[in-house]
Amino acid sequence: MERDAVRPVIPTGGRLVSELIRNIANIWQWLWLMMLMGRLWTRCDFGIAVGFGINSAAFLFASAMWVRTHYRPSSVDHLPLIAFDVTCLIWLYCFWTAPKSTAIRPAPLSTEALLEAKKWEDSLKNFVSQGKR
Repeated sequence: MERDAVRPVIPTGGRLVSELIRNIANIWQWLWLMMLMGRLWTRCDFGIAVGFGINSAAFLFASAMWVRTHYRPSSVDHLPLIAFDVTCLIWLYCFWTAPKSTAIRPAPLSTEALLEAKKWEDSLKNFVSQGKR
C-alpha cells in the first residue's frame, strides 16, 4: 500500500470565499486607517502594503487555479505558503533596515510661558496636598 503524498489543506467553498474576503478586508482596513490618521507613507508602511498585496495576489491566483483544476493536487498548492514566506522576508527587510526615528525638536518656549506653567504647577500641588490632609 502506497502512502499518499502530504498535501497542504486547500480551502474549498465557503472557506475559500471567507479567506479571500478576510485578506481584502485587512488591506482596506489598513488603508482606511492610514487615510483617517492622515499619515504619510513611509518605507515601512509601503513594505507592509506590498507584503499584504503579494500574499493576497498569490492566494487569489492559487484559488483560481484550484477551481480550474477541480482541486486536483498540483504545484500551485504550495504557492500561498511560498508567498507568505516572501511576505515575511519583505517585512523583515523593511523593519530591519528602518531608518531611526527623527524626533521633532520642541519649539522654544518663552520665559513668560515657563513662569505661567510653574505658577499653575505650584497651585495644583497646593490643591492636591490640601485634599490629602
